[in-house]
Amino acid sequence: MVNLFKRKKNNINFEELDKKNIMLGILEIIVTKKCNLACAHCMRGDAQNQDITKETYDAIFDKIQFIENLNLGGGEISLSPKVITDLIASLKEHKTIVNSFALTTNGTIISQEFIDALLELKEYVYKCREEKITIFKSLEKSQFHIVISTDDFHLNEMIKKGYTLENLLGNIQTYRQNFGDDSVEFKGYCDFDLIDEGRAKDLPPIQGISKSPQHPLTQKFSYTNLTPKTNYIDGFLSISTDGEVLPGCNYSFENEKIFTAGNIKEKKLSEIFSHLDLIPVEIKDLNKFRHKMVKASSVDEKSYKRYFKANGNKKERYLWMHSQPEK
Repeated sequence: MVNLFKRKKNNINFEELDKKNIMLGILEIIVTKKCNLACAHCMRGDAQNQDITKETYDAIFDKIQFIENLNLGGGEISLSPKVITDLIASLKEHKTIVNSFALTTNGTIISQEFIDALLELKEYVYKCREEKITIFKSLEKSQFHIVISTDDFHLNEMIKKGYTLENLLGNIQTYRQNFGDDSVEFKGYCDFDLIDEGRAKDLPPIQGISKSPQHPLTQKFSYTNLTPKTNYIDGFLSISTDGEVLPGCNYSFENEKIFTAGNIKEKKLSEIFSHLDLIPVEIKDLNKFRHKMVKASSVDEKSYKRYFKANGNKKERYLWMHSQPEK
């Protein structure tokens, strides 16, 4: 295995990470590499028949006691409801607190088993919120998010594979009925760059859309000593189905073992984080660090509307997805 990360020299005693309670700001877990679509822009590459195991979940939550924002990605998660039930079981066993949760889906497939598993997970997240533990000024208003990909690439591939817009809208309504309007979001981008990895490498030039290389070595993390027994680490950290720890997100499946900082099932946290760019940050500056990070990666409703305006409003009827539906 090739590891591009050299041990960082930033005057941090990494060995203490193995002895303290670890709290994370943002953690993405790639829970499956299965997918029913093959979108032209996908930076992941070709789908693989691989799901995360409970063993990998246990390795993660044995080391991490608190997660401010937990994101699940894929692959298409709805193909494997078991990755949700195993997640719940591991979280409960290790008593890991999750303050907010997000899951990304292409919206083409839905099953009662998947809905039931998500409802149980939502109950767990809401129970965690009763602890009222947060490092930031206030808790997010909504703590359970289902993000549905509705950009042109996904819609075109969906139709190509035989799914209909009526099918998508019906599934969206099912999500809203079960989780509430505020918990269902839509990912339709404006002025976004494609990650030049995976299937996107073969994508011909598109006017108004550029490709960006991965920059894993530039990802920075804040490191804060909260108490003598607790450390808080903020920044976008990803863990793949087999336990590879990656700085940032949006890695192709083939690059995971190249850009890994170590496997959480095999390495101590001191070994993994010693290869990442940790910046010591005081508690009072954590909000500033988070705001800067979120601002750099956020997409708001105005951007979404500009996207459709730039494309001749050809999907203007889908703008309602970002607002409350008519009662």
